[in-house]
Parts: sequence; structure tokens; C-alpha cells
Amino acid sequence: MANRARKGRGDESGFTTDSEAEQLGASTQKVEETLGNFAEDLGSLLGSAQTKASTWLDQRKSIAAQLAQIRDTANSYLEQLSGAGAAVVQRARRGRPPGGGKRGPGRPKGSPAGAVRAGRKKKRTMSPEARAKISAAQVRRWAKQKRNA
Repeated sequence: MANRARKGRGDESGFTTDSEAEQLGASTQKVEETLGNFAEDLGSLLGSAQTKASTWLDQRKSIAAQLAQIRDTANSYLEQLSGAGAAVVQRARRGRPPGGGKRGPGRPKGSPAGAVRAGRKKKRTMSPEARAKISAAQVRRWAKQKRNA
């Protein structure tokens, strides 16, 4: 009687009738069958995923090997070009050689062609006569504008 009070149902198994026990047994079998099918599907899915992943990794390794081969080939071509090709490039140079020849535009007559002055350029100052000429020309321009206005 103590079991009955504790479970709140019929006999010791907790069922009041045999039909309830049969129904529970049938539903348990359905659940087990469904879980079994799910486990099979999950296993096949994981197996195919593992197969695809290993295939992709193999493809990645082969692509990396091909890229390394292309890199090595390009490096060897560059080495060949830098060794024998450098002399050809220097012989084929056209134009004035660097650091020689005429002086650049705006350079004073005494300066060498390729020389670069350290620091700032020398400030070019204007003579007082040149300042007076420019001043007089500007005064004339202003007078002309004033007359025409």
C-alpha cells in the first residue's frame, strides 16, 4: 500500500492496467526505433562530412605544392635575369649618363652638372637698380588702370 500511495497509481510497476503497460511498451519501441534511425542517419552524415573534409585537405595540399613549384620556377627565372640580364640593361641605356654632361636649367655657370647643394639654396637678392625699375613699372601700371577706370 505504501507504494501505491507514493506513486499515485495501481500496482508496484506504477500501472493500473495491462493495456497501459502495453501502450507504453509500444511507444517505447517506436522511440527506440526512431532514435536508431536518427543515429544511423547521423553516422552516415558524419562519415560523408569526414570524407569530404579529407578530400578538401588533400586538394589544398596539392594546390600548395603547385604554388610552391610555380614560386620556385619564378625565382629561378628572376635569378637568371638578374645575373646575365643586368649587363644587357646597362649597355642598352640611352640618354645622358647620370652625373655628367650639361648643367641643369637655372644653375649658375660655375656649378658642376650633378652637384647638389647641401642645406638650403642661396637666396637670390635683387640689386637696387632692378628694384627701382620694377617699382617705376608698377607705378605706371597703376596710373594706367586709374586712367582707364
